Amino acid sequence: MKAGDLLRDFRRPTRSDDKAIPPLVSNEEVYEWMTEAQKRACMCSRLLYDETTREVCRIPVVEGRVRYNLDHRIREVEAVWCDRPPTGQPTSSHQLRIVDQSNAMRRPFGFNRYGFDDVRAAPGSDYGNLASGCNEALQQGNHLHEVSIDGNTLSLYTIPDSSFATGQAPAVLRLCVYRLPLCDIKGPEDCFEIPELDQDGLIYWLLYRFNDGADEEIRNQQKADRALAQFTARYGELPSADVMRQQQEGNSSRMVYAGY
Repeated sequence: MKAGDLLRDFRRPTRSDDKAIPPLVSNEEVYEWMTEAQKRACMCSRLLYDETTREVCRIPVVEGRVRYNLDHRIREVEAVWCDRPPTGQPTSSHQLRIVDQSNAMRRPFGFNRYGFDDVRAAPGSDYGNLASGCNEALQQGNHLHEVSIDGNTLSLYTIPDSSFATGQAPAVLRLCVYRLPLCDIKGPEDCFEIPELDQDGLIYWLLYRFNDGADEEIRNQQKADRALAQFTARYGELPSADVMRQQQEGNSSRMVYAGY
């Protein structure tokens, strides 16, 4: 569906019933509502999975840097992989374990040569270079193996050394995420990014915004409430910041530990 198709549906007498000439609500304003509708639908539901868009899903690793800002369009990080630069061999890739902030002082595997150490170092420690004999991958060098997500910040639990920042092929964090749309809706030929089966429900947000407007001539709170309820029934409630954090922490508990 294109934006022009949804606009025509919105203009139907059985929908907005905006009979004024010119319309009381301009096309440009309706396109702004479409942008709102698609973003809100993605916030309420996990509609846009992405692991290929470079500007969102790729973060170059910088020597000595442990905290990285995430793209503002990321709703939730599902998985994090580290692609290492080639050193005479094919590029290596391994999955990092996502740990939540509340477990930041618990280490799930041994790091001393005489047994298991139950205390995780703080973000930005150098314990990645102090591997126990039971973990050959870590003994071979500085390996990233755990991250935490706090809001729009990703924190590593190992300080990357110079091997991660070679001039020709720096190591890259590859994210698998649920995100918001990349572009706003601005014209009739623009296409929606959410799956086609989910696009028709966007009309309810347009009807909510139309009937909830400041113009007394078209304001109808009963219709606005009904349209918002239909939108919510289709896509779900807008999660609070606490709920979003809990979802990310719940995601961290589902991650498969990949041995790094």
